[in-house]
Amino acid sequence: MNNPIDYTHLSKDELFDVLEQIDDEQHAENAKAAYLLLHNKFSITPQDLDERYQESGLLSDIVKLILFPLGSEQSLSKQDMQAKLQRINNSCSATV
Repeated sequence: MNNPIDYTHLSKDELFDVLEQIDDEQHAENAKAAYLLLHNKFSITPQDLDERYQESGLLSDIVKLILFPLGSEQSLSKQDMQAKLQRINNSCSATV
């Protein structure tokens, strides 16, 4: 098992990027470290994360599809991101 990466020098936005990009199943310790740092350093709560990754609605999705037809294929859907955050949150709760 690898040592977790030190994310303490990253900004809040950079930590959000880490959470969005990281494979939380292959790199569970790193995902947990970034998640906990958002909570401890920036006071980001699970509710804040839920709000950030809520589905935006049909009209917004249509506009995004028209403006960026291929843009969403590379990133996780908001529903996938919510599932990832739930797995990480459960992992953090299990170790407390």
